Amino acid sequence: MSPSSSTSPLPLDQSMASDELTMTWPQWCGSCALSVVGTLLRWILRALLVLMGIVAVLMMFPTLQRGLIYMNWVSWPLGDLSAPEQFGLHGFVHNVRLASTKGATLGAWHLVFDPTQEPARRSVLDPTAADPVPPSTQIAPNDTVILYLHGNAGNRATGRRVRFYQTLQHVLAHASPTTRSHILAFDYRGFGDSTGSPDQQSVTHDAETALAYLASRGALPHRTVVIGHSLGTGVSAQLMRTHTAATLVLLAPFTSLPDAALQYPFFPVLRILAAVAAPLTPPGVADRQLRAWVAAAAADPWNTRAVLPAIARRMPVLIIHGAQDRTIPVTHAHALVGRRSSTRKVQGGEGRVVTGTNGVRLVEVAHGGHDDLHDHALAQDALAQWTVDAVERATARHAAQSMADVTGAVVADTQGS
Repeated sequence: MSPSSSTSPLPLDQSMASDELTMTWPQWCGSCALSVVGTLLRWILRALLVLMGIVAVLMMFPTLQRGLIYMNWVSWPLGDLSAPEQFGLHGFVHNVRLASTKGATLGAWHLVFDPTQEPARRSVLDPTAADPVPPSTQIAPNDTVILYLHGNAGNRATGRRVRFYQTLQHVLAHASPTTRSHILAFDYRGFGDSTGSPDQQSVTHDAETALAYLASRGALPHRTVVIGHSLGTGVSAQLMRTHTAATLVLLAPFTSLPDAALQYPFFPVLRILAAVAAPLTPPGVADRQLRAWVAAAAADPWNTRAVLPAIARRMPVLIIHGAQDRTIPVTHAHALVGRRSSTRKVQGGEGRVVTGTNGVRLVEVAHGGHDDLHDHALAQDALAQWTVDAVERATARHAAQSMADVTGAVVADTQGS
Protein backbone atom coordinates (compact mmCIF):
# COMPACT_ATOMS: atom_id res chain seq x y z
CA MET A 1 0.00 0.00 0.00
CA SER A 2 1.41 3.38 -0.94
CA PRO A 3 2.07 5.99 1.75
CA SER A 4 -0.47 8.31 0.20
CA SER A 5 -3.28 5.77 0.74
CA SER A 6 -2.54 5.13 4.48
CA THR A 7 -5.04 6.54 7.08
CA SER A 8 -3.01 7.88 10.03
CA PRO A 9 -5.04 9.29 13.04
CA LEU A 10 -5.50 13.09 13.29
CA PRO A 11 -3.89 15.02 16.16
CA LEU A 12 -6.18 15.59 19.20
CA ASP A 13 -6.73 19.33 18.64
CA GLN A 14 -7.52 18.77 14.99
CA SER A 15 -9.94 15.98 15.98
CA MET A 16 -11.80 18.30 18.41
CA ALA A 17 -11.94 21.03 15.82
CA SER A 18 -13.30 18.52 13.34
CA ASP A 19 -16.00 17.48 15.88
CA GLU A 20 -16.98 21.12 16.42
CA LEU A 21 -17.27 21.64 12.69
CA THR A 22 -19.56 18.64 12.41
CA MET A 23 -21.81 19.85 15.33
CA THR A 24 -25.21 21.16 14.40
CA TRP A 25 -26.25 24.69 15.41
CA PRO A 26 -28.53 23.53 18.27
CA GLN A 27 -25.77 21.28 19.60
CA TRP A 28 -23.28 24.13 19.56
CA CYS A 29 -25.71 26.46 21.37
CA GLY A 30 -26.41 23.80 23.99
CA SER A 31 -22.71 23.26 24.58
CA CYS A 32 -22.10 26.99 25.05
CA ALA A 33 -25.07 27.28 27.42
CA LEU A 34 -23.82 24.40 29.55
CA SER A 35 -20.40 26.00 29.71
CA VAL A 36 -21.83 29.37 30.79
CA VAL A 37 -24.13 27.76 33.37
CA GLY A 38 -21.26 25.76 34.80
CA THR A 39 -19.11 28.88 35.11
CA LEU A 40 -21.95 30.80 36.78
CA LEU A 41 -22.60 27.99 39.25
CA ARG A 42 -18.93 27.89 40.19
CA TRP A 43 -18.89 31.65 40.80
CA ILE A 44 -22.13 31.50 42.78
CA LEU A 45 -20.74 28.71 44.94
CA ARG A 46 -17.56 30.69 45.56
CA ALA A 47 -19.57 33.81 46.43
CA LEU A 48 -21.74 31.83 48.87
CA LEU A 49 -18.66 30.40 50.55
CA VAL A 50 -17.23 33.91 50.89
CA LEU A 51 -20.52 35.21 52.31
CA MET A 52 -20.73 32.34 54.78
CA GLY A 53 -17.17 33.08 55.82
CA ILE A 54 -18.00 36.76 56.39
CA VAL A 55 -21.02 35.87 58.51
CA ALA A 56 -19.04 33.31 60.51
CA VAL A 57 -16.27 35.81 61.24
CA LEU A 58 -18.77 38.47 62.31
CA MET A 59 -20.55 36.05 64.62
CA MET A 60 -17.29 34.95 66.22
CA PHE A 61 -15.91 38.44 66.85
CA PRO A 62 -18.24 40.84 68.73
CA THR A 63 -15.89 43.76 68.08
CA LEU A 64 -16.47 43.44 64.34
CA GLN A 65 -20.23 43.21 64.90
CA ARG A 66 -20.19 46.39 66.93
CA GLY A 67 -18.23 48.15 64.22
CA LEU A 68 -21.17 47.54 61.89
CA ILE A 69 -23.87 48.13 64.50
CA TYR A 70 -22.70 51.50 65.78
CA MET A 71 -20.53 52.74 62.90
CA ASN A 72 -19.12 55.29 65.33
CA TRP A 73 -15.97 55.35 63.23
CA VAL A 74 -17.98 57.39 60.71
CA SER A 75 -17.56 60.62 62.66
CA TRP A 76 -19.19 63.25 60.50
CA PRO A 77 -19.20 66.18 60.29
CA LEU A 78 -15.73 67.21 61.32
CA GLY A 79 -15.22 70.32 63.37
CA ASP A 80 -15.14 71.56 66.91
CA LEU A 81 -18.20 70.05 68.57
CA SER A 82 -17.72 72.33 71.57
CA ALA A 83 -18.85 75.25 69.35
CA PRO A 84 -22.45 74.37 68.35
CA GLU A 85 -22.91 77.63 66.43
CA GLN A 86 -20.50 76.26 63.79
CA PHE A 87 -23.21 73.80 62.80
CA GLY A 88 -26.05 76.27 62.33
CA LEU A 89 -27.48 76.45 65.83
CA HIS A 90 -28.27 79.65 67.72
CA GLY A 91 -25.97 80.81 70.47
CA PHE A 92 -28.45 79.55 73.07
CA VAL A 93 -26.78 76.16 73.14
CA HIS A 94 -24.50 75.07 75.96
CA ASN A 95 -21.79 72.50 75.30
CA VAL A 96 -21.43 70.24 78.33
CA ARG A 97 -19.29 67.26 79.30
CA LEU A 98 -20.80 64.34 81.18
CA ALA A 99 -18.88 61.75 83.20
CA SER A 100 -20.21 58.26 82.46
CA THR A 101 -19.20 54.78 83.60
CA LYS A 102 -15.85 53.07 82.95
CA GLY A 103 -14.13 56.46 82.77
CA ALA A 104 -15.93 57.57 79.61
CA THR A 105 -16.76 61.24 79.11
CA LEU A 106 -19.62 62.27 76.84
CA GLY A 107 -20.01 65.36 74.70
CA ALA A 108 -23.49 66.90 74.82
CA TRP A 109 -25.45 69.97 73.77
CA HIS A 110 -28.05 71.48 76.07
CA LEU A 111 -30.42 73.55 73.92
CA VAL A 112 -32.70 76.00 75.69
CA PHE A 113 -35.75 77.70 74.21
CA ASP A 114 -36.89 80.62 76.34
CA PRO A 115 -39.95 82.53 75.07
CA THR A 116 -38.79 85.67 76.87
CA GLN A 117 -35.76 85.71 74.53
CA GLU A 118 -37.84 85.74 71.35
CA PRO A 119 -38.02 89.56 71.03
CA ALA A 120 -34.22 89.69 71.13
CA ARG A 121 -33.99 87.01 68.44
CA ARG A 122 -36.41 88.85 66.19
CA SER A 123 -34.45 92.09 66.51
CA VAL A 124 -31.26 90.57 65.15
CA LEU A 125 -31.13 93.19 62.34
CA ASP A 126 -31.68 96.12 64.70
CA PRO A 127 -28.29 97.83 65.20
CA THR A 128 -29.46 99.39 68.47
CA ALA A 129 -30.69 96.14 70.03
CA ALA A 130 -28.78 94.79 73.00
CA ASP A 131 -27.26 91.33 72.80
CA PRO A 132 -29.60 88.75 74.35
CA VAL A 133 -28.43 87.05 77.51
CA PRO A 134 -28.03 83.28 77.00
CA PRO A 135 -30.67 81.48 79.08
CA SER A 136 -29.58 79.38 82.00
CA THR A 137 -29.42 75.60 81.82
CA GLN A 138 -31.24 75.46 85.14
CA ILE A 139 -34.58 73.71 84.59
CA ALA A 140 -37.67 75.16 86.26
CA PRO A 141 -40.52 72.91 87.50
CA ASN A 142 -42.81 73.92 84.62
CA ASP A 143 -40.21 73.53 81.85
CA THR A 144 -40.57 70.80 79.23
CA VAL A 145 -37.49 68.61 78.82
CA ILE A 146 -36.52 66.44 75.84
CA LEU A 147 -33.81 63.76 75.97
CA TYR A 148 -32.86 62.84 72.40
CA LEU A 149 -31.00 59.61 71.56
CA HIS A 150 -29.65 59.50 68.01
CA GLY A 151 -29.00 56.59 65.66
CA ASN A 152 -25.76 55.03 64.47
CA ALA A 153 -22.94 56.75 62.55
CA GLY A 154 -22.15 60.44 62.61
CA ASN A 155 -22.43 62.54 65.74
CA ARG A 156 -24.73 65.08 67.36
CA ALA A 157 -23.76 67.69 64.73
CA THR A 158 -24.86 65.62 61.73
CA GLY A 159 -27.02 67.83 59.53
CA ARG A 160 -30.26 65.85 59.77
CA ARG A 161 -29.96 65.80 63.58
CA VAL A 162 -29.38 69.54 63.80
CA ARG A 163 -32.46 70.04 61.62
CA PHE A 164 -34.41 67.83 64.02
CA TYR A 165 -33.40 69.91 67.06
CA GLN A 166 -34.48 73.05 65.24
CA THR A 167 -37.74 71.46 64.10
CA LEU A 168 -38.45 70.19 67.60
CA GLN A 169 -37.87 73.61 69.15
CA HIS A 170 -40.11 75.20 66.52
CA VAL A 171 -43.04 72.81 66.91
CA LEU A 172 -42.87 72.91 70.71
CA ALA A 173 -42.77 76.71 70.69
CA HIS A 174 -45.79 76.76 68.39
CA ALA A 175 -47.72 74.20 70.46
CA SER A 176 -46.88 75.75 73.83
CA PRO A 177 -45.55 79.28 73.19
CA THR A 178 -45.20 80.32 76.84
CA THR A 179 -43.30 77.25 78.03
CA ARG A 180 -39.52 77.03 78.29
CA SER A 181 -38.14 73.88 76.72
CA HIS A 182 -34.82 72.07 76.96
CA ILE A 183 -33.32 69.54 74.55
CA LEU A 184 -30.31 67.44 75.52
CA ALA A 185 -28.55 65.84 72.56
CA PHE A 186 -25.46 63.82 73.41
CA ASP A 187 -23.03 61.42 71.76
CA TYR A 188 -22.70 57.89 73.08
CA ARG A 189 -19.22 56.76 74.04
CA GLY A 190 -17.02 56.41 70.96
CA PHE A 191 -19.14 58.88 68.95
CA GLY A 192 -18.08 62.45 68.17
CA ASP A 193 -15.92 63.83 70.97
CA SER A 194 -17.08 61.22 73.51
CA THR A 195 -14.44 58.79 74.73
CA GLY A 196 -14.61 55.01 75.09
CA SER A 197 -16.04 52.20 72.94
CA PRO A 198 -19.76 51.41 72.55
CA ASP A 199 -21.60 48.26 73.55
CA GLN A 200 -25.19 47.73 74.71
CA GLN A 201 -24.54 47.88 78.43
CA SER A 202 -22.20 50.88 78.25
CA VAL A 203 -24.42 52.86 75.87
CA THR A 204 -27.40 52.24 78.17
CA HIS A 205 -25.30 53.61 81.03
CA ASP A 206 -24.54 56.66 78.87
CA ALA A 207 -28.27 57.27 78.44
CA GLU A 208 -28.71 56.99 82.20
CA THR A 209 -25.89 59.50 82.65
CA ALA A 210 -27.65 61.96 80.34
CA LEU A 211 -30.94 61.51 82.21
CA ALA A 212 -29.16 62.03 85.53
CA TYR A 213 -27.61 65.25 84.22
CA LEU A 214 -31.07 66.60 83.37
CA ALA A 215 -32.32 65.65 86.83
CA SER A 216 -29.36 67.48 88.37
CA ARG A 217 -30.41 70.61 86.49
CA GLY A 218 -33.95 70.31 87.88
CA ALA A 219 -35.79 68.15 85.33
CA LEU A 220 -38.83 66.32 86.70
CA PRO A 221 -39.82 62.88 85.32
CA HIS A 222 -43.41 63.96 84.60
CA ARG A 223 -42.10 66.89 82.50
CA THR A 224 -39.51 64.80 80.61
CA VAL A 225 -39.96 63.27 77.16
CA VAL A 226 -37.54 60.62 75.85
CA ILE A 227 -37.19 60.46 72.05
CA GLY A 228 -35.09 57.90 70.19
CA HIS A 229 -34.41 57.56 66.46
CA SER A 230 -33.32 54.34 64.71
CA LEU A 231 -30.61 52.77 66.92
CA GLY A 232 -31.62 55.32 69.56
CA THR A 233 -35.03 53.65 69.84
CA GLY A 234 -33.32 50.54 71.19
CA VAL A 235 -31.30 52.65 73.62
CA SER A 236 -34.34 54.61 74.82
CA ALA A 237 -36.39 51.43 75.31
CA GLN A 238 -33.65 49.90 77.46
CA LEU A 239 -33.39 53.16 79.40
CA MET A 240 -37.12 53.24 80.11
CA ARG A 241 -37.08 49.70 81.52
CA THR A 242 -35.89 51.12 84.83
CA HIS A 243 -36.76 54.83 84.56
CA THR A 244 -39.90 56.83 84.06
CA ALA A 245 -40.91 59.82 81.96
CA ALA A 246 -44.01 61.59 80.70
CA THR A 247 -43.82 59.59 77.46
CA LEU A 248 -41.53 57.57 75.22
CA VAL A 249 -41.39 58.43 71.50
CA LEU A 250 -39.78 56.01 69.02
CA LEU A 251 -38.89 57.30 65.55
CA ALA A 252 -38.28 54.51 62.99
CA PRO A 253 -37.80 51.73 65.57
CA PHE A 254 -36.89 48.07 65.08
CA THR A 255 -38.21 45.05 66.96
CA SER A 256 -34.68 43.86 67.69
CA LEU A 257 -31.28 44.35 66.11
CA PRO A 258 -31.05 40.75 64.80
CA ASP A 259 -34.44 41.19 63.10
CA ALA A 260 -33.27 44.48 61.59
CA ALA A 261 -30.02 42.89 60.39
CA LEU A 262 -31.94 40.24 58.47
CA GLN A 263 -33.67 42.98 56.48
CA TYR A 264 -30.89 45.56 56.31
CA PRO A 265 -30.53 46.51 52.62
CA PHE A 266 -26.86 47.55 52.83
CA PHE A 267 -25.73 44.22 54.25
CA PRO A 268 -27.79 41.62 52.36
CA VAL A 269 -25.61 38.63 53.27
CA LEU A 270 -28.15 37.12 55.66
CA ARG A 271 -31.06 37.57 53.26
CA ILE A 272 -29.07 35.90 50.47
CA LEU A 273 -28.24 32.92 52.67
CA ALA A 274 -31.89 32.61 53.72
CA ALA A 275 -33.03 32.72 50.08
CA VAL A 276 -30.55 30.00 49.08
CA ALA A 277 -31.51 27.74 51.98
CA ALA A 278 -35.27 28.19 51.57
CA PRO A 279 -35.76 25.72 48.65
CA LEU A 280 -33.71 23.08 50.48
CA THR A 281 -35.81 23.06 53.68
CA PRO A 282 -39.50 22.85 54.61
CA PRO A 283 -41.42 26.15 54.35
CA GLY A 284 -40.33 28.66 56.97
CA VAL A 285 -37.72 26.41 58.59
CA ALA A 286 -34.68 28.12 57.06
CA ASP A 287 -35.95 31.56 58.05
CA ARG A 288 -36.70 30.51 61.64
CA GLN A 289 -33.36 28.76 62.06
CA LEU A 290 -31.46 31.71 60.62
CA ARG A 291 -33.29 34.12 62.92
CA ALA A 292 -32.56 31.95 65.95
CA TRP A 293 -28.90 31.63 64.97
CA VAL A 294 -28.45 35.38 64.44
CA ALA A 295 -30.27 36.19 67.70
CA ALA A 296 -28.07 33.77 69.64
CA ALA A 297 -24.87 35.12 68.11
CA ALA A 298 -25.72 38.84 68.35
CA ALA A 299 -23.34 40.69 70.65
CA ASP A 300 -25.84 43.51 71.30
CA PRO A 301 -29.43 42.42 70.58
CA TRP A 302 -31.24 45.67 71.56
CA ASN A 303 -34.51 43.77 71.87
CA THR A 304 -37.23 46.44 71.99
CA ARG A 305 -40.04 43.96 71.37
CA ALA A 306 -39.23 42.20 74.66
CA VAL A 307 -39.34 45.31 76.87
CA LEU A 308 -41.94 47.58 75.23
CA PRO A 309 -45.13 45.97 76.64
CA ALA A 310 -44.01 46.59 80.23
CA ILE A 311 -43.03 50.17 79.36
CA ALA A 312 -46.41 50.82 77.70
CA ARG A 313 -48.16 49.80 80.91
CA ARG A 314 -46.33 52.56 82.81
CA MET A 315 -46.31 55.43 80.31
CA PRO A 316 -47.78 56.37 76.92
CA VAL A 317 -45.71 55.26 73.91
CA LEU A 318 -45.80 56.84 70.45
CA ILE A 319 -44.18 55.37 67.35
CA ILE A 320 -43.66 57.43 64.19
CA HIS A 321 -42.45 55.49 61.15
CA GLY A 322 -42.19 56.19 57.42
CA ALA A 323 -43.93 53.83 55.03
CA GLN A 324 -41.06 54.40 52.55
CA ASP A 325 -38.34 53.54 55.06
CA ARG A 326 -35.90 51.19 53.31
CA THR A 327 -33.43 50.98 56.19
CA ILE A 328 -35.88 49.73 58.83
CA PRO A 329 -39.17 48.71 57.18
CA VAL A 330 -42.42 49.92 58.74
CA THR A 331 -43.33 46.28 59.44
CA HIS A 332 -41.14 46.58 62.55
CA ALA A 333 -43.38 49.34 63.88
CA HIS A 334 -46.52 47.30 63.24
CA ALA A 335 -44.96 44.34 65.04
CA LEU A 336 -44.30 46.56 68.07
CA VAL A 337 -47.90 47.79 68.04
CA GLY A 338 -49.14 44.19 67.93
CA ARG A 339 -52.84 43.50 67.67
CA ARG A 340 -54.76 46.56 66.53
CA SER A 341 -57.70 48.09 68.32
CA SER A 342 -58.27 50.87 65.77
CA THR A 343 -56.94 52.29 62.50
CA ARG A 344 -57.68 55.72 61.10
CA LYS A 345 -56.51 57.28 57.84
CA VAL A 346 -55.24 60.85 57.92
CA GLN A 347 -56.89 63.25 55.50
CA GLY A 348 -54.92 64.11 52.38
CA GLY A 349 -53.25 60.72 52.11
CA GLU A 350 -50.45 61.69 54.49
CA GLY A 351 -50.67 58.43 56.40
CA ARG A 352 -52.64 56.63 59.07
CA VAL A 353 -52.85 56.30 62.83
CA VAL A 354 -52.89 52.82 64.35
CA THR A 355 -53.59 52.05 68.00
CA GLY A 356 -52.65 48.70 69.49
CA THR A 357 -54.44 46.83 72.23
CA ASN A 358 -51.23 47.30 74.25
CA GLY A 359 -51.83 51.07 74.19
CA VAL A 360 -48.98 51.84 71.79
CA ARG A 361 -49.91 54.43 69.15
CA LEU A 362 -48.37 54.38 65.65
CA VAL A 363 -48.36 57.27 63.20
CA GLU A 364 -47.40 55.86 59.80
CA VAL A 365 -46.18 58.63 57.49
CA ALA A 366 -47.09 57.60 53.95
CA HIS A 367 -44.20 59.33 52.18
CA GLY A 368 -41.67 59.30 55.02
CA GLY A 369 -38.29 57.62 54.75
CA HIS A 370 -35.70 56.89 57.41
CA ASP A 371 -33.59 60.02 57.78
CA ASP A 372 -36.15 62.51 56.44
CA LEU A 373 -38.99 61.32 58.70
CA HIS A 374 -39.07 64.47 60.82
CA ASP A 375 -39.24 66.68 57.71
CA HIS A 376 -42.84 65.61 57.07
CA ALA A 377 -45.64 67.78 58.43
CA LEU A 378 -47.60 64.79 59.76
CA ALA A 379 -44.63 63.66 61.85
CA GLN A 380 -44.07 67.18 63.19
CA ASP A 381 -47.73 67.72 64.07
CA ALA A 382 -48.01 64.33 65.75
CA LEU A 383 -44.81 64.86 67.72
CA ALA A 384 -45.82 68.32 68.95
CA GLN A 385 -49.38 67.36 69.89
CA TRP A 386 -48.36 64.12 71.57
CA THR A 387 -45.52 65.70 73.54
CA VAL A 388 -47.56 68.60 74.88
CA ASP A 389 -50.56 66.39 75.73
CA ALA A 390 -48.42 63.72 77.39
CA VAL A 391 -46.60 66.25 79.55
CA GLU A 392 -49.86 67.94 80.58
CA ARG A 393 -51.46 64.61 81.51
CA ALA A 394 -48.40 63.41 83.41
CA THR A 395 -48.27 66.72 85.27
CA ALA A 396 -51.96 66.42 86.19
CA ARG A 397 -51.44 62.85 87.43
CA HIS A 398 -48.43 63.94 89.45
CA ALA A 399 -50.40 66.80 91.02
CA ALA A 400 -53.29 64.49 91.86
CA GLN A 401 -50.93 61.94 93.38
CA SER A 402 -49.16 64.63 95.39
CA MET A 403 -52.50 65.89 96.69
CA ALA A 404 -53.54 62.35 97.61
CA ASP A 405 -50.24 61.82 99.43
CA VAL A 406 -50.68 65.06 101.38
CA THR A 407 -54.28 64.19 102.23
CA GLY A 408 -53.23 60.72 103.34
CA ALA A 409 -50.48 62.15 105.51
CA VAL A 410 -52.89 64.62 107.14
CA VAL A 411 -55.42 61.86 107.82
CA ALA A 412 -52.72 59.66 109.29
CA ASP A 413 -51.52 62.48 111.56
CA THR A 414 -55.10 63.19 112.67
CA GLN A 415 -55.77 59.57 113.48
CA GLY A 416 -52.46 59.27 115.28
CA SER A 417 -53.20 62.25 117.48
